[in-house]
Amino acid sequence: MEEAKPYKLGHQFNDEFVPFQHNHTWARQATSDGAVRLRIGPRDGHVDLMLELARTLPEPFCILYVLLIPSGQFEVGRYQSPLTTLENVERVFGVFRSIFENDGRAEVWLASVARGGEANGTIDYDNHELIYAYGPLEPF
Repeated sequence: MEEAKPYKLGHQFNDEFVPFQHNHTWARQATSDGAVRLRIGPRDGHVDLMLELARTLPEPFCILYVLLIPSGQFEVGRYQSPLTTLENVERVFGVFRSIFENDGRAEVWLASVARGGEANGTIDYDNHELIYAYGPLEPF
């Protein structure tokens, strides 16, 4: 019997649970403050897409891991990195790719941070397999 591969979000189909996949779609979407973001539903390759979007933004970056459902020694909360380079972001996302893409208990955010602390652009990979991109939409 083949071992089931992990997945972040699933649904029941023909009496079995299978991974849910979006259809490689995107749309512009208004936020509650009147800004516009991209709502992206990729079928797969979420980490690769986040990194591709990040390459359109200037350094430095900050990674925010939001744990929504705790297990073991970690508590619900936000775990934020210090400011870092794109090269380091690529390393972190490479090491933790499987967790980011297969663990539905958390979200990961990536922000390009300006000198004053404001975000140049932000990319959010949520626990529903969606990516939200805020900031300079045309390069995205």
